[in-house]
Amino acid sequence: EAAPFEQTLREGLAASKHHDYVRAQKLLLRARSQCTSIHPVPERCRTVIAEATWQLAQLHDQLHHEPEAMAEYQRLTADRQFATMSIDKQLAVQKAVVRLSLQLGQVVLSSQSGKRCHREIQWLTPGSKTVIVDGKPRPIIVRAGERQEVGECR
Repeated sequence: EAAPFEQTLREGLAASKHHDYVRAQKLLLRARSQCTSIHPVPERCRTVIAEATWQLAQLHDQLHHEPEAMAEYQRLTADRQFATMSIDKQLAVQKAVVRLSLQLGQVVLSSQSGKRCHREIQWLTPGSKTVIVDGKPRPIIVRAGERQEVGECR
């Protein structure tokens, strides 16, 4: 019998196959969320998380949502399940990361939270943008293939 997270993943895959991308994204995110809310994460969930993340990355890539695709591909490479993915998928992820890193700019937002330094990486399309650092808007110019640091930690 399929667990709820497995059923949600199947429904998300079916929605994607039928080009219902909004529903597919919602269901894939829900499947991943259902798994990440279980502690400790069951082994069956690890596969679901990796597959949902892979499908989300592919979906964003197909729809030309490059920053979102890059975030999902990077999430995949950071997950320990990456090593259990097929070699073809691993290579596809690595190629996509290289391709997208040349199309997007990487912005590292640094802010102080008490004694801790918080760093957040955002991938943005090139051009004039406004980012929020320490609750304040900061104008920046994003260039493809470049990394930019905004904000600081003391």
